[in-house]
Amino acid sequence: PTGTAIRTPTFRKINGLVKCNLPTPDKIGNYRIVASSNGKQTEAIFHVRKPWGWYLQQARAEALRLQIKPMQHREGWLPFFSAYAAQVYFPNDAVLKKTEGMFRSFYRLMIDSAQTDFYKNKPTWHDRPQNTAWMVGLLTQRFAATKAIADLELAAKWADRFIQKFQLPNGSFRGYTAITMGTKFLRQLAVYEQRMAKNSMLWKERYDRHLLSIERASQRLLLVKDLEDTEGEATYEDTQGGSAWSLLAMEALLATSDTLQKKYLQASLQVQQQHECLTQALIPDGRMRSGTLRFWEAQYDILMLPNMMNSPHGLIMRSQFGAFYLYLLTGEERFLNIMNNAMGSCVQAIEESSGVLRWAFVSDPYVAAHQFVPDTERPGKGKHIPVVVGEQWLPMISDWWRVPDGEIGALTKFRTDSFQQVSQGWSCDNDVHETFRVLSEQYVENAFVLERTDGSLVTINCKAERKGATIIILGLEKTVSRVHLNLKTKRKVVACFTETVISQQVNKGMHWVGPGGVPLLLRYAENFHH
Repeated sequence: PTGTAIRTPTFRKINGLVKCNLPTPDKIGNYRIVASSNGKQTEAIFHVRKPWGWYLQQARAEALRLQIKPMQHREGWLPFFSAYAAQVYFPNDAVLKKTEGMFRSFYRLMIDSAQTDFYKNKPTWHDRPQNTAWMVGLLTQRFAATKAIADLELAAKWADRFIQKFQLPNGSFRGYTAITMGTKFLRQLAVYEQRMAKNSMLWKERYDRHLLSIERASQRLLLVKDLEDTEGEATYEDTQGGSAWSLLAMEALLATSDTLQKKYLQASLQVQQQHECLTQALIPDGRMRSGTLRFWEAQYDILMLPNMMNSPHGLIMRSQFGAFYLYLLTGEERFLNIMNNAMGSCVQAIEESSGVLRWAFVSDPYVAAHQFVPDTERPGKGKHIPVVVGEQWLPMISDWWRVPDGEIGALTKFRTDSFQQVSQGWSCDNDVHETFRVLSEQYVENAFVLERTDGSLVTINCKAERKGATIIILGLEKTVSRVHLNLKTKRKVVACFTETVISQQVNKGMHWVGPGGVPLLLRYAENFHH
């Protein structure tokens, strides 16, 4: 990152492989390795990151600095997820008050509270299933931050609206079962409803109703897998495939019988294998590793043409929560690597020296394009300028291209042979916040230790060292409340959390250890599998 060369380390040849130990990096950023031999050259890039919690806190700060947009596409208001998720782990009453004020203004403008639905006489795209599904998820995340039962009540009402309005007799959410992420958000809501149902018949009825919807939609997804409707038209689209295998993996993890679990797991693994063709699974570049290839979004997100490959892009996260679930189901190191590499690539959306949030990475090496930039002669307006871009992050436009107060951003016309016509401030670059939604769920509280057959240890979000037959786990971030262990044999484990040290014998296999217990969503499965 400093631009200086690091002295070549000593290489060792072992069984036909050339190996070396690199010096411990002392700067955050990307490091390039160049190796030459017999007249040939190869290179790789690896990334040294900051603590996961730093990215989530910075995502909240950027969410409130850039505009959270009231608009017809749910992409515009995704920053609320980052703001509320950060509040769960890094409470700040002043920031929460500001977030709540912004949310109430957004909600009043967009939502007909009497109907618990988007206004139908405004450009809210009220009949888009994704918008309603993501509102269920947002309100559930809001409840996690505020602990206000009124927010959970509202989330439950939106869940009823989503099911009533969009679920077809065959279980599908109007042909968009995977893309809506409906079962994911209903599952997260059901975790809280299950608690309330113990002492309330009303909440039990809600829980049962929503669980039935999940089961019907999941059975449909098990049948069609990644072949339902998609906004990618007649293409094998990355978010369709990624969403499908992730949701199937989630259902496998939460299945109520071993037979059902096996069916969902096999289906998830099948789609995941097919989806690899859209994944940068082999590229030795820590800026892009495990990112899925996304082509359409430049035109919509930052009003830039022509389209180009964007990877990482926020929509990558549709598949990455599935990598987490498949790791918990199979214990295979490859899934641990997929989730770690993908998140490590995606969090680089936040430029680490300045803290500025960026939109997406252009993986194409050379694109002659027209970029939408501020028009200095017309404050608040934009213009297109010719640029050449390639292998770089592109900036957000929501810091200066803003929807006027009291208005709703809308895509008014789109032409592929020219530039789209949009209302003031309309853009979808806020979809980058999907990264931090997954980051908050899977990484901020969790650390991972995997023991290989040769006895070596693989770690994420911690350090692990052996002391005789004991594994000592150190270096946990303050927010980490549990460690997931994947052991080849029974071991004594000492885990040093911020406020406590846990020492216990841990059996062979996969186990959670720590004061946080099993992650919230997975406690439902405990009733059936542990």
